[in-house]
This record gives sequence, C-alpha cells and structure tokens, in this order.
Amino acid sequence: MHFSCRLAALFAVVLVLGACGTKKKLAELPPTCPVMGILSDASQIRIYREGGGREQADVAYELEFMRANLIKCEMDEGKLFSSIRFEAVARSGPAAPSRKMQFPYFVSILAPDGKLVVKVPFQHNVKFKSGSNVTRFSKELERIYLIPPKGKDGLGFEILIGFQLTREQLEINRKLQKSNSDPGLLR
Repeated sequence: MHFSCRLAALFAVVLVLGACGTKKKLAELPPTCPVMGILSDASQIRIYREGGGREQADVAYELEFMRANLIKCEMDEGKLFSSIRFEAVARSGPAAPSRKMQFPYFVSILAPDGKLVVKVPFQHNVKFKSGSNVTRFSKELERIYLIPPKGKDGLGFEILIGFQLTREQLEINRKLQKSNSDPGLLR
C-alpha cells in the first residue's frame, strides 16, 4: 500500500475512534445553566424613617446590589441545582435609628417564556462598623433548584435577585431611572 493511502486509512481510523469518544463526551457535558441577574427595578432600596418626610434628611438606609453571579450549576435526578452569590453595599443615612438593620430581598426564577416560576423572599441582616456609615457585604445561597421540562436543561431560564420593595419604593426607583440624573442611590 502506498504511504499516502496508509496515512489516509490511519487518519480515518483516528476520526472514527475520536467520534466515538466525542459522543460519550457530549453525553457528559454539563447542563446549560440559567442566566443570573439583578432585577433592574429592584436593584436598590431607600428606606426612610417612619412617619418622616421624604427628604435626604429623612433617609435611614440605602442599599444597592452591585453584582450577582451564578457560582455553580448541576443536574441531579431531573432537577437543576444552582448556587448564587451576590454582593451589595449599604449606607446608613442621617435618620438611621440603629447601627444594625434587616432588609428584605427575593430570589425568583423565570421560565424561558418570561413567566414567573417561583419567587422566594429572604431577610438579611447588616451591621455597620463603629465610625462608618457604609458597609459592603456578600451572601451565597446554595441549592436553588428548578425542574426543567423532561429532556431539557436551564437554557432560557433566569434567576433574578432584587429587593422586596413597597409600591412607593418601586416608584422612587423608576423615577430615578427615568430621570437618569442619579445613576444609583448610593452614588
């Protein structure tokens, strides 16, 4: 057999063996994970003193999500488990009644069609160090799961985090975003 024929035959065998290995590797590929993000309208919160006005002097606390990341994603028995991490910053204002505060936030999952699958409320405590009115913090949440349709994975699903806002707080955020004069409460 001519050298080029032998080389072509060897190359064909390698391709066939490689293709067999590729099918196995494709079956073992990790699932497509959901997208992680911060809900724009609920990315920040301004809390005023109770019974007070709505001026800067009445601000008790301001918080803003800085980042939210998907740190782990795996399929197990038809459920897609995800772990997330968020980073936020909090500032105590002139009307802060305490060096500690608790704020409400949520984690929600949206289906590929945009419909809400689940929304879970949480509370997180923040403590300001003595002499500082600003603190940065992070939190990890593990084993957030969704059950994708049979034979599917997390493609098209979204995990969103945001502050649990009152109607008034939501309107303040939307007005600030619309006016674009203040890109964030804390800036």
